[in-house]
Amino acid sequence: MSYTPPLIDKTLVTTTATPTIDHTVPMLTNDMCYVEVTYMGSTANGAATIIGQKGGFFKNVAGTSIACGSVTNIILTVSDPALSTASLTITPNGANAIITITGVAGTTITWNYLVTVYRKPI
Repeated sequence: MSYTPPLIDKTLVTTTATPTIDHTVPMLTNDMCYVEVTYMGSTANGAATIIGQKGGFFKNVAGTSIACGSVTNIILTVSDPALSTASLTITPNGANAIITITGVAGTTITWNYLVTVYRKPI
C-alpha cells in the first residue's frame, strides 16, 4: 500500500515585520508527523528574494504538540540583504504544528510555499 502525502500550496503577502501564523498543521492526539516547507519570497519588482526549505518532526502526546529534535534547514535559507531579517519557522503550538512567516517593515514580500506532511499514529 502506498502513501501520498498531502501537499498544501500557499501564498501570503507581508508588508511588516510582524510574525504571521499562516498555516496550522492539525495533529490528532497520539499523532506523529514530519512537516516540510519549501518557500520562496520576492519583492514586487523582484529585486530582492528569499528561498529555503525546512523540515521537522513533531508529535502530539496527550493533546500537546512537541518538536522531536530541531527543525532543520534542508536547503539553507538564502536571501538578498534587503530581506535578511525575513523568516519562515515551523514550531509546535498547542496540539498542532504552525508555520509562521515574518516579513520586513515597509517592504511588500509575496511568499509562495509548499507544505508537505507525512503522518503516522504513535
